[in-house]
Amino acid sequence: MILSRGRASVSLPLRPKGRRRRQDGVSMVEFAFIAPAFLLVLIGVLITGMVVMNLIAFNNALRDVSRVAAVCGSATGSGSGDAKLPDGTGCSTGSLQSYLTTKINGLSGINWSGSGTITVISADGTSHSDTTFAPVQQYCAVGATVKVAVDIQQPLYLPLVGVFLGNNHSTTTRTFNGTAEAKCER
Repeated sequence: MILSRGRASVSLPLRPKGRRRRQDGVSMVEFAFIAPAFLLVLIGVLITGMVVMNLIAFNNALRDVSRVAAVCGSATGSGSGDAKLPDGTGCSTGSLQSYLTTKINGLSGINWSGSGTITVISADGTSHSDTTFAPVQQYCAVGATVKVAVDIQQPLYLPLVGVFLGNNHSTTTRTFNGTAEAKCER
């Protein structure tokens, strides 16, 4: 302990100057090694979250479309032509197809212009399939089931994510196969 001007002070031993100089850039080099790996993992987690979110939204969209198709098919089959889609348009084959396309294209990164398979399975088990909603208009009756099946390609944006989530040896896309069913009521 050293006294100076009436106060007690403590002097610490000094570090050798050579040791300090050798460790000046160590933190920067460690950060340079760790930061790219951390950012890659972070981006991968974000893209995976977006893909899972789109899968859930895709299944909800198909469920909504199959329900709307069953309601429209039931309304047209019963002679009640006043049924409307949720967007306000009338129930027709073209408006149902447009509604499906709008719902799927509302997903992040999806630009779908294809068609799915729309099947109406009547109460006796007879199946009527088409790529349009025509079977819904013709065969939807009490006890029948409207089944909508669609495949879409989800972009994965980053090849590293595609290694884990891609399919069919693709590192850029993931195929979602969605199916939803609804019962015709009238």
